Amino acid sequence: MTLNQEEARRYLEEFPVIVLEMDLSRRKFVIGLTALLGKVIAPSMLLAANNLKPFHVVLPPKPKQSFYKEGRRKGGNILIIGGIHGNEPGAYKAVDILSRLDVIQGRLILIPRSNFTSILANVRGYNGDMNRKFASLNKTDPDFPWVCWLKEHICLNDVNVVLSLHDGAGFHIRNKRAWGECIVIDEANYKEWSLYQTAAWVIGQVNKDVESPWHRFSIYNTHTFSPFTTHREQRKSLTYYTLTRAKKPAFCLEVSKQLPSLYLKVKYHLLMLSYFFKLYRVKTDPPLEYVISNLERYLYHHPQFRLVFRINNHPLEIRESKTIKIPPKSEVKLEKIYSENGVFVSPVGINLNWQQFRVYNCLQLNVKQDFQTMAKIKFLAG
Repeated sequence: MTLNQEEARRYLEEFPVIVLEMDLSRRKFVIGLTALLGKVIAPSMLLAANNLKPFHVVLPPKPKQSFYKEGRRKGGNILIIGGIHGNEPGAYKAVDILSRLDVIQGRLILIPRSNFTSILANVRGYNGDMNRKFASLNKTDPDFPWVCWLKEHICLNDVNVVLSLHDGAGFHIRNKRAWGECIVIDEANYKEWSLYQTAAWVIGQVNKDVESPWHRFSIYNTHTFSPFTTHREQRKSLTYYTLTRAKKPAFCLEVSKQLPSLYLKVKYHLLMLSYFFKLYRVKTDPPLEYVISNLERYLYHHPQFRLVFRINNHPLEIRESKTIKIPPKSEVKLEKIYSENGVFVSPVGINLNWQQFRVYNCLQLNVKQDFQTMAKIKFLAG
């Protein structure tokens, strides 16, 4: 199968998204093509496509958002991390709600979306499991700057405890190999910390408020330090790094993915956190008890957005779904996103790690609140 340039153009109009990744080190473009609907693309078509006129797209970097909340009265300092797995919304939504509260005693350091790329894609790990990257990680890994950023917060001198939030599969009380509805500890006791005793007290309090006996929480001890552990992979995790390198207690708080609603997942996360707050003398305004009683008010809302583009040096603001026609070889730059936390753009059919790329013919940007699409922006070149 051989195609001249005109035949290649007709084929690309049928399947319009052709991506050219910019290799900044060599200043070359490498065309990435996928066989669509069983059709094979010949080398001659690649050469023909090389003569077409793509347009250049530049997106802003994904924000690394952390929130520091300090009260006037002295108390403990808790670091709470959510979203290390992108398909666990109960975890990152709970931390996001905390970021909107004031602290009147103690201090909270909050990182709701520690793996924003995976959240946008709604997958566990867009670049692999980030919770297995704390022992060692190649600098070329797209998650490298994010893991380093988390380590910086974990190693802050005044942090007393680190809580990592997750939505796990199943119910641990029914299946001891399931990760849902439990507090995960790496060992019963480590150094001067009785991890089991702390987790047991929190679970005892939380289970008083659990609606169904099948949803009751329990403790999952992975015995990570034991030579006989069946969970050696935990030695690459965030909690193990916190215990061994940062020298601080760490707990993994898990609700179940199989709970019937996001509401219930967030509620159980906040319940667990409320008792850790009591242990470490942290108080919020409004109190977590009030937030849990009025959770729908905090959880369900539809933010507005405003995107500021610069197309061939001409500014353009967009506040809703829109289709925009642009000349070939245009420069499309998204300069700013004005909205709430968790709102970003996701290019369809493009590697989500790329901040800039070239596209032939058309591009769709989905405006997302975390993984949910709020609007669609389409660019058509011609």
